[in-house]
Amino acid sequence: MRAQSPYQRSGVDRTSAKYWAERVYHRSWAKEGQLVEANSYYVRIKHHGQRRDINLLTGDKAEAAKRATAFYAKLIGQGWDAAMATVRAPGQAPKTKSCTVGEYIKAARGHFQGLGTTFEDYARNFRLIVLEALKVSPADIEERALITGRRMALRELRRAQKEKRADVPPRLRYRGLSKQEQGWIEARAYQRLDEAVSRLRWDHRKEGRNAWAAAAEAVPLSKVTPAVINRWATARIKAAEAKNPTVRKRAKVSVETIKRQARSLFSEKKILKHVRTEIPNLPEVLPFDGVERETTRVKRFRPQVGLAELMSAATTELAGDREAMKAFLLGAFGGLRKREMDALTWAKVNAKRNLLLVEVSEHGRLKTEDSERELPLAPEAMEFLAQCQKLDRATRGDFVIQGTHSIGQRSRGYRCQKVFERLISWLRGQDVDDLKPIHYLRKLAGETLAEQAGIYAASSYLGHSSVKVTQEYYATGRPTVAPDMNRLMGHKIIIFPNGEQKPDKPKPRKAI
Repeated sequence: MRAQSPYQRSGVDRTSAKYWAERVYHRSWAKEGQLVEANSYYVRIKHHGQRRDINLLTGDKAEAAKRATAFYAKLIGQGWDAAMATVRAPGQAPKTKSCTVGEYIKAARGHFQGLGTTFEDYARNFRLIVLEALKVSPADIEERALITGRRMALRELRRAQKEKRADVPPRLRYRGLSKQEQGWIEARAYQRLDEAVSRLRWDHRKEGRNAWAAAAEAVPLSKVTPAVINRWATARIKAAEAKNPTVRKRAKVSVETIKRQARSLFSEKKILKHVRTEIPNLPEVLPFDGVERETTRVKRFRPQVGLAELMSAATTELAGDREAMKAFLLGAFGGLRKREMDALTWAKVNAKRNLLLVEVSEHGRLKTEDSERELPLAPEAMEFLAQCQKLDRATRGDFVIQGTHSIGQRSRGYRCQKVFERLISWLRGQDVDDLKPIHYLRKLAGETLAEQAGIYAASSYLGHSSVKVTQEYYATGRPTVAPDMNRLMGHKIIIFPNGEQKPDKPKPRKAI
């Protein structure tokens, strides 16, 4: 009598999903020194002398077991050709091509629980990599760029004619263009074609950027391989290296930032494990599989102008601009971000206790959950704000800084943008050449508090998620004390030699 297998003795056979659930697996292979694992489940079956690895086109193990069971039943009854047609989701036509970049982004958006603007940053940076790495552009971009180039050339021609420049044809007609003007515009349009293409790519008002986004999203995801991303990053850094070392360093930081944000779209824990169950035709190798994360050296904060100098100048030069002075005090002494200033109302200002409350409100969000905090403010600064509230006749629901725009929750603009522009202009005049002058005030506040009360107090005051952020970006890192030689020597009197010391004469060598 033939011996029975454990599955036969337990009543489980090959027509049961339980049998195949223990036989489905993720296929893996070595590529460029890295172990790469398939996203979907496979099953290995031998029938009539043929052994094949079947891609079940799903990342869900239970669904993979069901598909393997149906496949095996079809294989036994009708053979390989009929069985291969069953490897798909019920009611779904078989797909042989990889999903597109747009299909993946759409599926990932449905599983992202963070801020919508954060996800759009991730998606925008991933599209940027696709466009630049694969040199993708809209089909009609040259025609549209030429039209834009002609408009740019016409405006340039009119300005040059007003200035009476000799290198442009004169204006002979009040309406219409002469043949000489048309020829000049056409030649100039072709010269500025690259500039016109760039303008169309970043044109948000007339939705020119939508054509570029659509072109990137139409690319199959399988074409965006780790090798393609690595080649794109290397080319960007080498192009910057040809200019000077400073530009190269900036390019390296920029490349790592773009890669980090684009990689977040493929987070296994937050997004990818859910997308696998929805998209059966994900490529075997995802874009960032095996792409190493490089750490770039952080440029420490080095103050250009001290807080005392800025405060001294502000008391006289910003006296006539009350709103700009408010923004200066909230940034330099409250350490507030621009978004936090923009949404601050008088209800969050407690003049009696000298406290500011920074929290989520109907007017705006916070950067992180740790950004919600209660801040003590200097009495002098709070007294100035209290006087402003009386002069403005403001109620508790009014904004501290008066603005001219109405900004929604998802908008990237600021309600008091005009005030910020005036403050930035003033800071530039005070030799603050930081890329973000108002954020420079926040860094000054963190540095000052770190020196007075320690790095942990500064981190809590600024609302950072960890003290590491404060140490890397907001503290100068320069030593504030010197080694105490007196204490080292046991408080003995240290006498250094005075005058010049005569060098020792070399001793004569003995003859051997």
